[in-house]
Amino acid sequence: MSLSKQLGLGFFFVLTLVFIGTLWMNTQNTRSFLESQLTSHAQDTATSLGLSITPYIGNEDDLAIIETMINAIYDRGFYASIELHDTQGNVLIERSQSTRESNIPEWFVQAFRIVAPVTTSEVNDGWTIKGSLKVIGNPSAGYEQLWQNAVQSLLVTAVAFIIALFFTWFLVKKVISQPINRVIAQADAISRKQFEKIEDIPTTKELYDFVRAINGMSEKLFLMFRKLSNQSEEYRRFAYADLVTGVGNRRAFELAITQLLNDKNNNAEGFLFLVRAASLKHIHTELGGDAGDRYLKSVCQAMKEAASAEYDHFSIFRVNGGDFALIIENLKTSHAKAMAKLLAIYTKRLEKTEHQSGVAFIAGTQFNTNDEFKSLMERADAALLLATQSQQRWAVSDHEEQGQSNEMWRERISQILKLGNADFVAQSILGQDGRLIYNEWFARIHDVTTNETVPMAQLIPASIRLDNAQDIDKLIIQNVLMNASDTKQKVGLNISRISLFDANFVAWFLDKLSVYRSTCPYLVLEIPERALVHDIESLVELTKTLKSYGVEICVEHFGAQLAGVTHMRRLMPDYLKIDGRFTRGIEDHPDNQLFVKSLIHIANGLDIKVLAEMIETQYEQAWLMQAGVDGLQGYFISGPKNLLTLSED
Repeated sequence: MSLSKQLGLGFFFVLTLVFIGTLWMNTQNTRSFLESQLTSHAQDTATSLGLSITPYIGNEDDLAIIETMINAIYDRGFYASIELHDTQGNVLIERSQSTRESNIPEWFVQAFRIVAPVTTSEVNDGWTIKGSLKVIGNPSAGYEQLWQNAVQSLLVTAVAFIIALFFTWFLVKKVISQPINRVIAQADAISRKQFEKIEDIPTTKELYDFVRAINGMSEKLFLMFRKLSNQSEEYRRFAYADLVTGVGNRRAFELAITQLLNDKNNNAEGFLFLVRAASLKHIHTELGGDAGDRYLKSVCQAMKEAASAEYDHFSIFRVNGGDFALIIENLKTSHAKAMAKLLAIYTKRLEKTEHQSGVAFIAGTQFNTNDEFKSLMERADAALLLATQSQQRWAVSDHEEQGQSNEMWRERISQILKLGNADFVAQSILGQDGRLIYNEWFARIHDVTTNETVPMAQLIPASIRLDNAQDIDKLIIQNVLMNASDTKQKVGLNISRISLFDANFVAWFLDKLSVYRSTCPYLVLEIPERALVHDIESLVELTKTLKSYGVEICVEHFGAQLAGVTHMRRLMPDYLKIDGRFTRGIEDHPDNQLFVKSLIHIANGLDIKVLAEMIETQYEQAWLMQAGVDGLQGYFISGPKNLLTLSED
């Protein structure tokens, strides 16, 4: 039973006792008073009447006068009986009547019985006793007065009782329960790492001190969490950010591009642009280091403005000296050339007299998961050399054309969507004890004509290019929902950023989840970290809805973006999957170790399970298990398996 109910019932019980006790005592006191009054009145009547009839007593001829006098007194109605006795006790005159009033309830008479007073008075002539007079009072009038007084007392006491009950309700609900409920809600919010503060502090001293103490604790916990988050951000900036421009440094670039080239599951592809600040050496020599830093910042800002003018998602790094790298995924050659030209336009706007060699040279080269880092950088350097020799100051190189035309892809995707089938392979994520946390499913879509698997590295960019990304996602999700519950194991499902922020797709997705409600507890939706910096507000609302269906949330590739971990606290996912660039060879990289440890501490404080992906060696596994990650994924842990093999396991 809640405290408010206990207090309310307690106050109600006490008030009920007070109400009944007050009414009883008041009625009893009134009854005692009436008995006393009746006795006094009867005695006075007996005495005065006895004195009045004394001159006539003893003479039989005067009995008529005595009777008249007794009748005059008796007819007033305050007496049950009046009797005149002679000296031998014989009744000379007697008058009596009923002592009940029909309008008084019998239970009231029985509960508050008024004893009729009996008084006597001797009638004498001088020293001679001539007789006695017996007067019995009539309690009917007393009962009438007692009943009226009881009714009035009941009304007054009932009004006071109702007022007291209302005051008790106000005291319990508003003064006591409301602040306690706020504190309970605040404590619950603190457990979810939402450090709220109670603004409406009660004036009652004990509750005032209680709420102030909870507010103080919430504020201190918030400061501790913010300090830890800021410390983690500082670690990452120190290890992976360029101190001059604020973008990623060479270490961050190598981690990012290596992760993309080794991400066989997502088959990443795109373009790498190298931008060289052509006049850095001259400016350093002639104008000094500060001027050189301003020059680098301006070139970096121009790159950001050019890239953001066309694309929402890109990554910029300062790889060394005056060289910057720009990575844009899912970019075809024609768009890459337009991007290189746009970079040249934006950087040329910075041109000044001190830029003797021009502002910048731009080179672009295509990459995919079949590339090696060394060969990619060699192609980029070759393209940069071409750019320095080109009048337009930019050059773009790509692989030999192996792709198909847009029309062919459109027809191919149309047939895939019409068939609506997708197969899956699953890679397990295992906990430290070897138990399965969930399986991440990767779609394998077959060409209708050749029955060969369509490379996702080609299909995904083509679907984006032809505005079919949401349709491919719908096909994959439909097949996942139809098959997920059969394995009786949790399934990790990937959805593209484009689909996550499309209102029509989200509505379709939620409708599907409503149909497959029983499958929802088996789903883990994997959201890429870069989606957090796109529109965190709508993403938070979406995840809340998904969690209400029973779907769990995992933020994958975490750490790839130089974004604050504060987004993690707002989203409150169930799992956090550290980007593979930080786990690869982590036993030999102290900077990565420092970042991963701080990330694990923060996630543990938020009750978020930490997963590590792309584990390829026992050394990586050993270090991460010792650091405290909750789950591991990678070819060393478990390779991809088809669903038939998975169900047999």
